[in-house]
Amino acid sequence: MQMIAIRLGKFASVVGLIFPIVAFSEVVNAQELIRPDQLNVSTTLKTGEPRSENDQRPIHEFMPTADAIRLFESRISLNPKDHFSMVVAAQLYLREGREKSSHLSLEKAESLLRKAIEISPTNQGAHSWLISALVSQHKFREGVAQSDQALKLAPGNKFILSSRADALLELGRVDEAEAIFSEIAKSVRTPGVLARLARVAELRGKPDDAVRLVSEALEESIKHEERPQTTAWYEYRLGVLFLDQGKLDQAAEYFQKGITRSPNDSRLVNGLARVRVAEGKLFEARKLYEKSVWKENSPTVMAEYADLLRRMGQTAEAAKWLNSADELMVRESATTGTSHFRDRALFLLNHNRNVDLALDLAKKDLQVRQDIFAHQTLAWAQFKAGNVTAAMEEITTAMALGTRDASIYFHASEIARANKQLALADQWLEQARKINPYASCLKQ
Repeated sequence: MQMIAIRLGKFASVVGLIFPIVAFSEVVNAQELIRPDQLNVSTTLKTGEPRSENDQRPIHEFMPTADAIRLFESRISLNPKDHFSMVVAAQLYLREGREKSSHLSLEKAESLLRKAIEISPTNQGAHSWLISALVSQHKFREGVAQSDQALKLAPGNKFILSSRADALLELGRVDEAEAIFSEIAKSVRTPGVLARLARVAELRGKPDDAVRLVSEALEESIKHEERPQTTAWYEYRLGVLFLDQGKLDQAAEYFQKGITRSPNDSRLVNGLARVRVAEGKLFEARKLYEKSVWKENSPTVMAEYADLLRRMGQTAEAAKWLNSADELMVRESATTGTSHFRDRALFLLNHNRNVDLALDLAKKDLQVRQDIFAHQTLAWAQFKAGNVTAAMEEITTAMALGTRDASIYFHASEIARANKQLALADQWLEQARKINPYASCLKQ
């Protein structure tokens, strides 16, 4: 049976984005939180980014994340009741969580925000950012419940509404989420708004619309001189969108642009590596993976690297990396909880390891979020476990939105074939090839 490579958080990357859909000042006046005379110039003005004299954004937006965190943590240590600094520190931990894929940083953000609310129950910023902290940890139902509380303090607040819609989208409530994003877009078209609209378009099987919207988001990000890491994320998203359509030249172009803008972003390096694998440039792909596999210490990247080594005939080395990825996933599962169910289930399924555990994890994932990819994962797990009728029911649900994803159609083809629906299996396999002829599932 063919295998399909692990999905590297393709849509989870949007959930973990934590880009404000509107200015942070709409939630809490960040300008009042820090003044130049409060800075230790020798340690905190090393922003590494150009800034015009007329730029009114707070200095911490330009600082390296670790430096900014130290600054606000020091303020909190001097005044343990400083709930405003707690909100900004939490925002910075969310940024760090995105940049480093650090679950611990996300937990710190949530803890700080809950402490800020304890100190000041009406702190709108704390209530608002807590939604993002919950959603980023895949606590989607808690995020929706928290948005209800936050909207009582700030009715109609776009930041809160957008965070609520982020959670709704992961719960499979696409129509509700799209309605919120579309309403916000009538008055606000920031990069964050456009990225969310693009995600909905992608889910609905409109990749060209998604590309157009992310391209507009990228232009706005450049225009407003956002942090290089932030702008590079939009280039990463364009790279992924083009790669998923089999447009390898365009994908490579945007991954490379992102690397130039943000050289330390491993996601971009890994994206370019996936392009090189699709092109059959395996030695070049290996060099790219080797740049990030040690640095990032990500089990999904380890698994991709192992799959590449196996294709290159280095089976013993590949097995070592697969075992390392598996061991790391086990360790991480002790702290990452619900956010780890899907990744680990797919790892086990795609490498023919412990199907029973994978099925259990896939079922748990569906309890946490009901998006189409939860149904796809469970369908593949049911298929691997020999429950082909149940698998057909799940994959049919996964296909309901019309998402143009080669892996969905490939899985659907395999499941239909197991159910003796041969004509349908051939039809869906052909559709997978049309969507992306370079998809890893079609090459292995």
